[in-house]
Amino acid sequence: MKRLFISLFVALACIVSVHAQSDGPDPNFHIYLCFGQSNMEGNAAIESKDRTGVSSRFKMMAAVDMPSYSRKKGNWYTATPPLCRNSTGLTPVDYFGRTMVENLPESIKVGVINVAVGGCAIELFDEDKCADQIKNADTWFKNYCAEYGNNPYKVLVTMAKKAQKVGVIKGILLHQGCSNNGQADWPVKVKRVYIRLLNDLGLNEEETPLLIGETLRGGYCEGHNAVIAKTHTVIPNSYVISSEGCVGNTGNGEDHLHFKAEGYRELGRRYAQQMLKILDQKKEIDFDTSETYFPMKIEAFTPSLYLQGQFTASAALGSFKSTDNGNFGGWRYSKGVDFTEHKYLVVELARKASCKPVLKIFDTDDYLNPCYEYSIPASSKKEAIDLTAMTTADGKKIDPSHIYMVGFSTDASNSLYIKSLYLSDDGENPATGIESLLTPQSDAEVIYYDLQGRPVENPTTGIYIRSTDQKKVYIQ
Repeated sequence: MKRLFISLFVALACIVSVHAQSDGPDPNFHIYLCFGQSNMEGNAAIESKDRTGVSSRFKMMAAVDMPSYSRKKGNWYTATPPLCRNSTGLTPVDYFGRTMVENLPESIKVGVINVAVGGCAIELFDEDKCADQIKNADTWFKNYCAEYGNNPYKVLVTMAKKAQKVGVIKGILLHQGCSNNGQADWPVKVKRVYIRLLNDLGLNEEETPLLIGETLRGGYCEGHNAVIAKTHTVIPNSYVISSEGCVGNTGNGEDHLHFKAEGYRELGRRYAQQMLKILDQKKEIDFDTSETYFPMKIEAFTPSLYLQGQFTASAALGSFKSTDNGNFGGWRYSKGVDFTEHKYLVVELARKASCKPVLKIFDTDDYLNPCYEYSIPASSKKEAIDLTAMTTADGKKIDPSHIYMVGFSTDASNSLYIKSLYLSDDGENPATGIESLLTPQSDAEVIYYDLQGRPVENPTTGIYIRSTDQKKVYIQ
């Protein structure tokens, strides 16, 4: 009878488990992915007050086994520190989570997954470069990486996918930079990891903010904060968390790199305050429709997609002057756009160009990947680019059904005067219904387009594309 009872109990437990899984993720379980180097993993000693008063609504998923705390990789626990690995200390994530649950309705739980490696460059989270980062590293660094199977990014994604079965990822927290101190292209490297995370986890950029903490003010890497400040250019949905006033190791004999416990507590609260603001914002209705290339106008021109100098644009003259040789400015589409309905992209210049302009077209949202490049001859004022024949320098064919960036780079010697930029079926005339892509408009003028790219003078209730920021909006 006892054996029968146990069998019935196990069977019932299995049924309950299956039923729970079939209910899908809980929208009230908010999950945040956290990654970086030593300030994210936690360098300060954990104090007694940090181990008490942790709400059961604040959870952590162990990304590695933590035997000293009886935690198993992939399982959820109440988020008492340490939150990263067995031997790590207090992290900003501790007081990020505490502050979040204190300010959110009691129906909402907050879960965090922290994958961080002291001393790592951002390239450690780039799977294409991870092995090279570990290969010649010191033994202590290799030991940290070994806890993540020598692939921290893969562990982060694996844990995140498991978390998505029970909750919803609301944002990503990053604290990293000292090992890339002062590198101007750091934001582009961060974007590479960020976009790959979004793609691997099926997340939308507009709905997944990236919160980036500054390095220690007064520390050896304080100068990197000027680089962090430029990340918004390449990741529009990113926010910098100030470290001003956060107490750190800046005294005599201290390392001038890490925060003290109180500094981590304050920085964590600031991460949470920013995230709470984001959650409180009244957002326009988002739609899963494919992004459109209408209107690709001067107002939507991003003066620097690579952070190396920038273009200064004049709407009246249609002129673009780069401040730096090699800068890349143009238009970015976070969801990609489809150019396959038309064969040509036509560039018309108002003047012949002496600044060696190069048109660049990317079929990935990653400036570090190869792209299609077309050098516009100094003798030409009009060039028709065959979209069906685009290849990279190494022979890879560009996919015109997923275009993420279109723009120009120059040698910065003179301005580039663009008269018009448009899609065409014959290489001569704009395709039916397509206006010049660089038609200027005043700041006060807002044009609404239907989903076929046609301007609508008096829009009625429905979904439209707003010209000023290319967002889809619902007009009631």
